[in-house]
Amino acid sequence: MPTQTRPLADSTVNCYVRALRGFSTWLFEEGYTGEPLLARLKAPRITKKVQNILTEEEIGRIVSELNPRTEIGARNQALFILMLDTGVRAGELCKLTLTDLHLEQGYAMVMGKGKKQRPVKIGARAAKALRFYVLHWRRPALPHIEHVFVTCRGVANESDALQSDGGMPLSVNALGLIFRRLRRLADVPRLHPHLLRHTFACMRLMRHHDPFALKTLLGHTTLTMTNHYCEAVQQLETVRADAVSIVDALDLCALEINRRGRIKAKRER
Repeated sequence: MPTQTRPLADSTVNCYVRALRGFSTWLFEEGYTGEPLLARLKAPRITKKVQNILTEEEIGRIVSELNPRTEIGARNQALFILMLDTGVRAGELCKLTLTDLHLEQGYAMVMGKGKKQRPVKIGARAAKALRFYVLHWRRPALPHIEHVFVTCRGVANESDALQSDGGMPLSVNALGLIFRRLRRLADVPRLHPHLLRHTFACMRLMRHHDPFALKTLLGHTTLTMTNHYCEAVQQLETVRADAVSIVDALDLCALEINRRGRIKAKRER
């Protein structure tokens, strides 16, 4: 087993500590210990980071690397645009079946966390990419496979071909390999599947300013997670609204001229 070379993130340590405290409480309640031994164990504070989203230039670079004239390119283009257009999670994308697609009506039904099904709106460009992939390039290994996205067949060196024959439902691990290869090709080192969800959420809030609708679209049970996106958008809009910085607004040349004038006047006296 490989050893851990990087220090654990504070969010990871926080989860571990809370799990240990919960286990300690269970031991006490079941009578295995006389008291909850780890009740006072403190979890580290989680660093609050600004939601990092893709820029339009980065999205353009990524899309330009996807060639819809090939099996891999058509599939990857369809899944990339769909994830960016709907904000679905990686697991939700991989579970998506043909019967879940309602492209004529402009939506799809996805199965989220806790087996909660919800509709997500699909735009015209995403629907076009999906139709093209399904009609021309989707090749399932078995007739009963209903998953929309499958591994590619007849490609010996495909990075996500976990099965030699291909045509099997795409897994979350395979999706991660696709994005790992794509971020090298497009030179976007921070690209990963969940970044598309962040980008969708922030871009939609900047356009519509409706956190309640976003909560429904993302499949959140409460507004707690949605509020993180609201804070990120508020910070972005505050920075963008201030077109001129404090220093740029100062007339430094006039201040320098006045300073020299005062120095000259003192010398003459």
